[in-house]
Formats: sequence, C-alpha cells, structure tokens
Amino acid sequence: MRLSIEERKPIILQEAAKLLAFHGYAGLTTRKLADAAQTRETILYRCFPSKEEIVLSCLILAKEKQLGEWEEMHLTSSSALETLKKIVGVFVGRKSQESQNFLMLTRLNAEPLPEELRAEVREVYASWLDWLSNLVSDTLKEMNKDTLVSRDKALALLHWGVGLGNLQLAELPESLDPDVSARQMQLAFKMLEEL
Repeated sequence: MRLSIEERKPIILQEAAKLLAFHGYAGLTTRKLADAAQTRETILYRCFPSKEEIVLSCLILAKEKQLGEWEEMHLTSSSALETLKKIVGVFVGRKSQESQNFLMLTRLNAEPLPEELRAEVREVYASWLDWLSNLVSDTLKEMNKDTLVSRDKALALLHWGVGLGNLQLAELPESLDPDVSARQMQLAFKMLEEL
C-alpha cells in the first residue's frame, strides 16, 4: 500500500529526529534518512524541499511536544510544586528513546548550523525555559518562599534534572542502576523542599 505525502511526513520526521539525536546535523543525510524511513530520497524531497526544512520541522515538533507534556502534567497535578516534582522525576528517570528531543537539541546546539536553524534552536530552548521559569515562580509563591532568592536555585535544579536525564542517554551502567536513580530522585525532591 502506498502512503500519501501527508502520511509519510510524520514517519520521516520521527526518523529524522532519531538521526539528529544520535548523529547530529552533519550526520543527517538524505540517504540515511530515506533508508531509516524506508522510502526513496525522491519521496523525501516531495515531502520536504530541503534538509533544513526537515530539521526545522523536527525542532517545531519537539518544542510543541515537550510543552504539551508539561501542560498535561500541570493539569493533572494538585499544585505547581507537584508539577515541578513530576518534571524533575521524568528528567531523571528517562531513557534514551524518551529523551530524544533533549539529545537532539543538545547535539544541534553544539554544531555549526545555518542561521535560521540556530535561531530556531534558541527559540525552542527559550520557550521551554519561559514555561519552566513561570512554573518555578508559581511553585515558590505556593511555598511562600522569597522568589528572587530561590528562583536561581530552582532553575539550577531543573538544569541538573535535564542534565541527569541526558546522562541516561550515554547508557552508563551507573546511570541506569535503579538504586542510583532512586537516590537521585530523593536528592532532587529534598532540594526542591529546601528551596
């Protein structure tokens, strides 16, 4: 059965995001992407006019997906603090397949890129940071803490959580040990409560 262009696009973007996460911009070739998406290069160009358009689409999807996940966590939480704990927990507990967007951003951020893509990478990070910054402010208000003093500590904690989540991508035996992950989670929550 032949897929339409609109049916192929999500498949291509899913495979492109994987290639970007594990091989970066330079490692994303149309040949590798066509093979991964089980299609031909000519079909890729019917779906997307250029490699840059593929990467741009991946970045936009990553931004929307992450913000959507956080909004869902927030809607199902009883407080901003609970949401923040869930987010830190997800960062710490994620495995490579689930952290793909963060690895993709990390790799793209470290590579030379066309300016349009560099600007979009900055925009994705800025949108995530704005959302998290608002959540941190709400959390600190709930906790009746001095928001000016504690904001940097809270953002540092989130940064630590993101970094810890990305460490899982290296699949180091010590980062996958459930006891180590549990201790990391306890430390994260203790830090949150002490803000």
